[in-house]
Amino acid sequence: MLYLHKNENDPLGEKIKDALQDMSAAHKQVDIEEGESFLKENEIEIKGAEQIFNYLRAYKSDLNYTQSLGADACVVRKDGDGKVC
Repeated sequence: MLYLHKNENDPLGEKIKDALQDMSAAHKQVDIEEGESFLKENEIEIKGAEQIFNYLRAYKSDLNYTQSLGADACVVRKDGDGKVC
């Protein structure tokens, strides 16, 4: 699971939140009171704007690939009139 540790007063946190929402990435937000916002996945912390946005670009690429593998499927029945779906 991807966690956004977001400081309410940190503009970086808003940019990260917007990026995650734009790509419809599943994540949970953890509010923090001090420090700069960061991402955490599987006990790995991604900190600093450059590292975070590099990570998000790669994450988006992975999401796009995964989504490209999924497709709506239909069944063509052999019995009956052969209608699709």
